[in-house]
Amino acid sequence: MRIGQIVRVGGTVPASSHSQMPSLRWSLLLPLVLLACGSPQDDEQKGGPSDPSDPAYVPPNPEIDLPPGSLDLPWEVSSDQGESYLPDVFYADPSQNEEVYNYALNGHVQINRLIYPTIGNPNLYTQTDAEDSFMTVMRIEDAAIEHLAPSFFEVPGSWLQSVELTGADARNSIDFLLVPSQARGTLTTATTPIEPDGRTSFRIKPSKIYAHPLTSDMPEALRARRTYRFVFDQAAMKAVHAGLYDVRMEIRENTYLRQIDPKGEPIAEWQYNALRVFDQEPNEYRVLNVTDTQVNVGSAYSGKSNPQIQDFVQYMRTTKDQDIRDAAFITFNGDLHNGGSPGGLLQRFVTTTYNEEAKFILDQLKDLPFPIFLVRGNHDGYASLGHVPGPVKAFDTAIGESVAEVVEQNLPSAWPNFSTTAYKSFISKTEKFPGGYHLDLFGGRFTRHPGKTFTDSWLEVPIAKRNMMLYDGMYQWQKTFGPRYFSWKFGRNRYINIDSFELRQHRRTGWGMYVNNYGGGMSDVQLEWLDRDIKRGAKWSQDVTLLAHHDPRAGHKGQDQPYMYSQIDFFGMGQSTFDFVKEHAIDPAMCKLPKWALGNGAELDCLHDGLQEWMRPDTEFDCGADARLPSGKCDETLFDASLPAGQQKFPYYSALKMIDLLTTSPNVRTLLLGHT
Repeated sequence: MRIGQIVRVGGTVPASSHSQMPSLRWSLLLPLVLLACGSPQDDEQKGGPSDPSDPAYVPPNPEIDLPPGSLDLPWEVSSDQGESYLPDVFYADPSQNEEVYNYALNGHVQINRLIYPTIGNPNLYTQTDAEDSFMTVMRIEDAAIEHLAPSFFEVPGSWLQSVELTGADARNSIDFLLVPSQARGTLTTATTPIEPDGRTSFRIKPSKIYAHPLTSDMPEALRARRTYRFVFDQAAMKAVHAGLYDVRMEIRENTYLRQIDPKGEPIAEWQYNALRVFDQEPNEYRVLNVTDTQVNVGSAYSGKSNPQIQDFVQYMRTTKDQDIRDAAFITFNGDLHNGGSPGGLLQRFVTTTYNEEAKFILDQLKDLPFPIFLVRGNHDGYASLGHVPGPVKAFDTAIGESVAEVVEQNLPSAWPNFSTTAYKSFISKTEKFPGGYHLDLFGGRFTRHPGKTFTDSWLEVPIAKRNMMLYDGMYQWQKTFGPRYFSWKFGRNRYINIDSFELRQHRRTGWGMYVNNYGGGMSDVQLEWLDRDIKRGAKWSQDVTLLAHHDPRAGHKGQDQPYMYSQIDFFGMGQSTFDFVKEHAIDPAMCKLPKWALGNGAELDCLHDGLQEWMRPDTEFDCGADARLPSGKCDETLFDASLPAGQQKFPYYSALKMIDLLTTSPNVRTLLLGHT
């Protein structure tokens, strides 16, 4: 965990003012002091002079005061103030998180139907901002609320539908409850309906309910649930005091929690620290920034991270430092997880690593006295098919352990219709390429490309052709903390949180921590969204702070830019170990030789220090439609620079695209990064 300095827009606060912070070996804390953070005061948003001849007249902003959802694609959710709450409402769907191991935490799937707000993507609500509202978003199967008899109506000027729950009454309802975090006790996680008392819990009633229509072009897997937005305006939030709240949702039937699956949980879901209510947005505020905690469990390696994060949480809860106590929220710059440890190689340890780490992390984060916005890093997204290194397999066999045994002890599996026989067959078929089939999948079932319709942007890959993942840290993240990228606002500032480890699934594979590609990358879908989100911030006159884990300039420590590593296949732990030794021992020794003694390839190796910051394109898939073969892969012969002018095509460098976007967007004021 790394700590920086205290930064003020327009000035710097001495870091020595926090000299009482406990010494955390891997820990850094960056309280940001942001100025000009009140609600927008310009006439454009506050209804200034309406006469165009008035010198103070400002033309209406075309992105403001539009019908709800007008700017959203069918799979997006934004707020009335332009925040991108959810660029992908399907992120937590079962069909988008299919793996062999179960990502439930002690039998409970942390993110299921209630997909916004979450502990890693909370909501900030201001009582005195007449334009502000609180929103929850749910993905609900029709069977869960059929007793409430929902009716759907057109909304003029919007593709959304308004919803009336015509069967709802005092005994049958969808209830939303706010539980103050300091008073949660067992209320938040109660297995029976809770009755609010206006002190330890509040019931809030939505002022509006909207639904995303189920269109004919939606893939069948995405039609299994419907997206609902529950909006709570100023009147609905009037009785809620300033503070930090857990958000709880209950679906009631005859006063009891509804249960549509006899083997499943009653329908009550909750998210810790998911809402912070402010009396008013201050003109100046502080933000705490933390990065690279790399939490690990189950081995001696945990001593390098876990006590420090526990100390950090305790300090945040007890400090008398007013600068910290007054902070508005915490931002995070990735590598929340470690995804294993160098010595943690046994099958049970590797298979359960992300799940066990997630349990520990969630237990710690929920005790922080702040909302926390989480960024995903490379350690948060490693994956594995489950090809066990030979020595590990031999040792485990001797003690009667196997991946299959570990999985069967944690059924039901998140992989649909899982069977040990099918999994063993898949492992056998992929023995010669343990990194997996090369597919244009970042995760989930769908190949994605920028587009405005499901037909253009969502192409389902048959499950029989997909890699049968033992685990994927991305899935554990999405089912525990929230979406991988999004944006929010506070006062005049816009924060954009991106996922800079968006490599394709077969490029993130390995065995535990032993992977080959750990530098950055972004899909064209995310970059297209980022472009729109930055431009939306500019139209709202918002200064943008961009949070990411990797540095798109590549290099390391400000040097060797723009050196980028090639994305390579995983062929086993031995290869990863050799690459690590080469990068950290062989290359540094070789590079001390005089230049005349180095060949061209060796001289190129000496341009970097072995630490991946951003990756080169995946030349199999990172190309435009005009360079693709019928198989969907790139025609790599077109990348030959010796071809005549006009015939050359070049792979899509996400880092260069992102740098172009940032350098041509003057409202992007601050970048907060992690990694190295």
